[in-house]
Amino acid sequence: MLYSIQDGKELFEIIIFAILFFVSFKLHKNFIPKGYFTITEIVYFFDLKRFWTASNIRVFLIGAIIFLGYYAFGITNHTIYYSALLLVGVLHSIPVIQRYELYYFWRGLKRAALFLLNIFYVIVLFLMGFACLEFMIPAVVGKTGYFNQIHPSVSFGIGVVIYIVPIFLEFTAAQRTNFLDLMRIRFLHTDIIIILRNLDAMEKDNGGVIANYSKDILNFADKYNVSSNLLSSILLIEEFNRGSSSQQALERFLVYFLPSRVLKYDMSLGCGQVKITTASRLLSISKGEAMQRLMDPIQNIEICARYLALLKKQFHEVLLATDSKNPKRHERAQIKKNEMDYFDYVAQNYLGSVSPKEYGSVLYAAILRNRARNKRKK
Repeated sequence: MLYSIQDGKELFEIIIFAILFFVSFKLHKNFIPKGYFTITEIVYFFDLKRFWTASNIRVFLIGAIIFLGYYAFGITNHTIYYSALLLVGVLHSIPVIQRYELYYFWRGLKRAALFLLNIFYVIVLFLMGFACLEFMIPAVVGKTGYFNQIHPSVSFGIGVVIYIVPIFLEFTAAQRTNFLDLMRIRFLHTDIIIILRNLDAMEKDNGGVIANYSKDILNFADKYNVSSNLLSSILLIEEFNRGSSSQQALERFLVYFLPSRVLKYDMSLGCGQVKITTASRLLSISKGEAMQRLMDPIQNIEICARYLALLKKQFHEVLLATDSKNPKRHERAQIKKNEMDYFDYVAQNYLGSVSPKEYGSVLYAAILRNRARNKRKK
């Protein structure tokens, strides 16, 4: 029988492979400083700076472990691999289900969607094992897999598709469920640590924005009387969000060859990811000219610093709006009600969030706050 465990040796092998699969998800903690595991992480296949995320480690190492067991140790019993994948899938899914109380899936559509997403995660692991064991390995060794090996290369290609496509489906489904909301506040501390680690690594990157424009950052921070640490932090966050050189090249392509489309969608551009309309209002220039200026890194950094100076001025004006006739008194009441500080105000306005309690805004502010605190400690 396919899913029957015959003896203690087989059980031992299942446990060993489950440990190997589980460890492959955790290698990033010691060896991959920019990577982390999360069910909703985007796979950065075409981003060399962020390629070695744990999702990509999972994509390659699960297959590598199965091939290793099959070839190096001669373990050809499919039950062992499927059982190990089931075990590691359950080990990853149950904590998430418990923390979000997804076992009450009937209480709402979002909760049900997240519950099904975690079930699908286990199915994805099974499909990865299925692709290796029934298509790719038979194609390599010349055996009959899921169907006769008339064309081994076709079988191997089908295996690759089965192996990778469910991963993209999983991440797409996870993004569409959009559970980056207040339910994730309990994980805020973990997310802060993850992103701070990424930003610290990027700050030391000789090819990054901070290294290439460090003097400009200091000069513009001094010119507009804003914190250089705050300016650097925003540039780092936006550099990380902006992604790979290929994505940056696509941004330039759109600006130079499809400018009307860029203007229509009011895209955020450049290393500071400032919106075109924001730059246009800030500099009192046309949107077309603002778009061109944002594509110049030095001008983009200056616009970013100038915008931070405006936010700083607005925040202090709001705090001083104690007069009942002051038109900003309502905004001041909202700041007090939400217990906002300067970082909350910057994050909400920079992201264009409707509420400072949106998870993205809360996380953005927390990152800025923590980097400022760490800078003072140094």
